[in-house]
Amino acid sequence: MIKNIFILSLIFTCLSLPATQAQQESDAAGKLRQFVQKIQIFNRLVPQEKVYLHFDNTGYVLGETIWFKAYIVNASNFLPDTLSEVLYVELLNEKGKLLETKKLKIENGQCHGEFYLDEVNVEYFAGFYEIRAYTKAMLNFGEETVFSRVFPVFNEFREDGQYKGENVKADLRLNDDIGLDIPLQNLRPKAEKRDNVNIDFYPEGGNLITGLTSQVAFKITDDKGNPLSANVQIYNPQGEILSASSTEHSGMGSFAYTPDGQRNRLKVIYNNKEYFFDLPESKSNGYVLQARNFSNNALLLQIEKSRLTPNSLLGLSVLCRGEVLFFQKIDSVDEPFVLKIPYDILGYGVHQITLFDAKGEIFAERQVFILPDEQEQVKFEAAPNKTMYQPQDLIQIDFSLTGNQPAKEAVFSLSVRDEETMVLTNPGNIYANLLLSSDLKGFIENPEEYFRPENQNIQMRKLDLLMMVQGWKRYEWQTMAGIKPFKPLYNQEKQMVINGHIASSDGKNVELQVSMVKDNQRMDGVTKTDNAGEFHIFPEDFYGTWILNLRSQGLSDANNKICIDRWFSPAPRNYASHEMVWKNNGGLEYIKDEIDNEPILREIQSNNDSIDKLFLIKDVVVTAKNRKIKRKEFVHNVEMDIDRAIDMGEKIPYSVHDYLVSGRKLLFFKTRRKNQF
Repeated sequence: MIKNIFILSLIFTCLSLPATQAQQESDAAGKLRQFVQKIQIFNRLVPQEKVYLHFDNTGYVLGETIWFKAYIVNASNFLPDTLSEVLYVELLNEKGKLLETKKLKIENGQCHGEFYLDEVNVEYFAGFYEIRAYTKAMLNFGEETVFSRVFPVFNEFREDGQYKGENVKADLRLNDDIGLDIPLQNLRPKAEKRDNVNIDFYPEGGNLITGLTSQVAFKITDDKGNPLSANVQIYNPQGEILSASSTEHSGMGSFAYTPDGQRNRLKVIYNNKEYFFDLPESKSNGYVLQARNFSNNALLLQIEKSRLTPNSLLGLSVLCRGEVLFFQKIDSVDEPFVLKIPYDILGYGVHQITLFDAKGEIFAERQVFILPDEQEQVKFEAAPNKTMYQPQDLIQIDFSLTGNQPAKEAVFSLSVRDEETMVLTNPGNIYANLLLSSDLKGFIENPEEYFRPENQNIQMRKLDLLMMVQGWKRYEWQTMAGIKPFKPLYNQEKQMVINGHIASSDGKNVELQVSMVKDNQRMDGVTKTDNAGEFHIFPEDFYGTWILNLRSQGLSDANNKICIDRWFSPAPRNYASHEMVWKNNGGLEYIKDEIDNEPILREIQSNNDSIDKLFLIKDVVVTAKNRKIKRKEFVHNVEMDIDRAIDMGEKIPYSVHDYLVSGRKLLFFKTRRKNQF
């Protein structure tokens, strides 16, 4: 159908133009089509993956275990992914310190694992923890593709289910007789300082064009990024009101605006106060792209250009999860060009509309969301044998699949929790994650809310506002079309591989003896570095904890020169304000105040004059059931720090004691007082 439209338009153009110009038009049309073909080829050769983790709870207490089930799918069709076979799952504390990494074997698009919240490790403390999950191949498309989820982790609480504010903060008070400080270095970037009321503008299609009417979406937030409800008015320099609007959902709204070359401003009216902002500047030439849902069964597009913009052959493509679903050649937009695209040739989820020319220059882009047809969906239903249960009651649940064509078999994970003791956070679900939030940039508050049954027009309006204010796209059009180079850093891992290098000029063509030991198992082999000093080891299935030994007789100081390339984790990100909010079982909301760079430990007096000293957070009195008053002894595991230092090419002291006192940022000693050991 699309191909026929393209051919008919081309024949008409050829009949009405001189031969030379007709040839140029034909060449340009061929280039437009080549871009689309390259996108299709790119998506087949370099398919993307998505990861979703299902957890057993929405909040945890130090000393508990976080259990999870991972689902890895092809991003285009959501089928169980068979591309990568290694999943990396990481646990980070509130300060952004990487505490533990799980490397899990993917089988049939699934794997599972757990993290123990080690209450005796000094780097595990009450706060908001992040779990990230990704395959190496996902990192080729940017750190935004990584699955991320934030959980509150509490100190032991006095009453079951009482997740109060003080329980999520470590006790930071210190006595005067401290011999050792452990500052909590904040590795997460600091949030940009913002005003009490802020507004961000998002012109539909990307730009404002002088003389052309556009829809301008906006989002109003406070200094912490929380959405605000407010009214807005657009004024010209003469004080006349040109347009007015208000927020509609989660601080978002839109208004119609025609730039006229004047310096017009916008006024936000919030809590009976007025705040003034400059509108985005307009361009003298360019295109305006508008998209609207039409009669609930079609997408209506309108394209206009300014008078100063020369006419040129254009292409319009619609992508859904990297797949080209629609392409149209556009000969002229001297008059507004209107295009109606039926839903039945589109997919469901986030669609990316791109207006471009034969040089690959993008003039306008727009994201829209198409809701899945409810009648086509397979629904999973659970029917418990009771509405309420007493302690130790038998729980029986019947599960069933319903829908137009329900699957005969299904794989799912189940978490059962006590509603009375639940901590309420921003959970999301696999449906909202795969369809919506994994394709957009930044934190989306309550993503599942966009799929709740309600008036479809209201639902589509909320989704459309969200599409206009979210800036990042998972699929970069110019990269897929071959205009910008694609430089992948990682291949799709079919097995665990040990990569490394020799941090020395004499590391070329060096033979290394390899041995790996786990319990009674042992693997031995030999590898050799290349001209760049790099080496690769391909052991057989070696999941679990192994001891790796690398030796080289011809390399001096091998201990500090042989490095493992294992530090590729994305940089810690900033938390959105809504990720650090929770409710207790009574519905009372709490907000976590950040605590930065504060020491938390004090030294325990001991007669043992060795490096194995003990340290302790201020005494905690626990009055929960069957618990006694106790002291906790804390340890710090420096193994990961030492490994990382060696792999980064640092020369470290031989002993752990020398390492600790050699200027580490995490640990430093104070001057000891008289009579202290």
